Amino acid sequence: MAFALGTTPAVGASSPDPTSPEKPKPIVSNEKPSYLTPEDEKIFLAQEPLKKASDILFNAIDRTSVTGFTGIQYLDDSKVILWWKKGAPISEKVEAALSEARKIAPVEIGPASYSEKELEVAADNIKNQVGTDEPIHGVQIPVNGSGLRIMTNPGTNQAKTLSMVESSVPLETVESPRVELITRCNDSSPWYGGGAFRNTSVGVNSTCIGSSANFTCSFAFGVHESGVQYLLTARHCGQVGNSIQDGNGDPVGTVARGNKSHDLMLVKANALPYMFDGNNDNNARHVSGWRNTAVGEMLCISGATSGAHCSMRVTDYRTKWVNASMPGDTTSTRIEDLSAATYTTGATATRPGDSGGAVYSLNGSDVWAQGIMNARLDPGVDGNYEVLYFMDFGRIRLSDGFTNIAPLT
Repeated sequence: MAFALGTTPAVGASSPDPTSPEKPKPIVSNEKPSYLTPEDEKIFLAQEPLKKASDILFNAIDRTSVTGFTGIQYLDDSKVILWWKKGAPISEKVEAALSEARKIAPVEIGPASYSEKELEVAADNIKNQVGTDEPIHGVQIPVNGSGLRIMTNPGTNQAKTLSMVESSVPLETVESPRVELITRCNDSSPWYGGGAFRNTSVGVNSTCIGSSANFTCSFAFGVHESGVQYLLTARHCGQVGNSIQDGNGDPVGTVARGNKSHDLMLVKANALPYMFDGNNDNNARHVSGWRNTAVGEMLCISGATSGAHCSMRVTDYRTKWVNASMPGDTTSTRIEDLSAATYTTGATATRPGDSGGAVYSLNGSDVWAQGIMNARLDPGVDGNYEVLYFMDFGRIRLSDGFTNIAPLT
């Protein structure tokens, strides 16, 4: 598979075959999702005030500059913790946001040993000391800012591993298999998010749910920038200039832009503010907009192989960088700034072909865009890939070439 990031200017989307009969669009549901369990519904309701409070905090924090900010966490689905470096000043803007957020939900400040920026610099320093095929294959940042966690191959001598690198912050290790990149069937223009697509330059080995159609990956959401529409997906599913088809082989558009290190890709195409939802082709939901993602948050995912489900709980650790590979491939590509979520049922959360699919939360009968699916992990090496790695929408908008991207609404 080719991973080179191209710089070819965006080109026009392909038009549907005018001789083909128009396909009916999926029904946009106003009902509660059939896959939403009573327990998940209870959690979503409990977290709604926490989301509103954290939105206020995220909007007040400039994550591109050096501050005391470390992370935001939902604790016990009952309160928000704003992790902030102990002793670092808090600006008037953030103080005002705290006051406003506390009118909506309990918010506490947690004292962190290091800021997010300090830990990112330390993680990048370790990245520069190891190659893509070393026993160290990733570095994670805990939301509480206590230091860094190094991901190592199972069976690795941990003391020897720590001696391989120098760090300005405390380190701990976790044995972990390597992260694998995870590589809706017959839509029509204008396109919905969540659908399947083919890229014959990469391969079409996955089978779309409930269909015999073969495809490569999934779209996440229809997005726009300066009046131009795109479909958002994962960069490892193609490269600039590739022609993209839907799962039935109908032309969708052409890859216009990508960001290799953040595994992001845009396909220039006519799109709509809807996302495929459920486990067949006949359901869709309206997209309300986008949200940042907090640790402890409950999310849902929708991919063309696995369909849609919730019960995805965001973990305490964000992965600053990880060496990921395609299944069966011995080579690695380095991806940065991924969040992780665990399927609380313990079952496999994602399958090949879900890559690029939607990560979202519920907003009544609508959804909030919260990210895209990128990779997965089988932590127990037992065949259950219950951990999802995803790029959350707030970080998508911090990525080169994607800072002005927003979902169609």
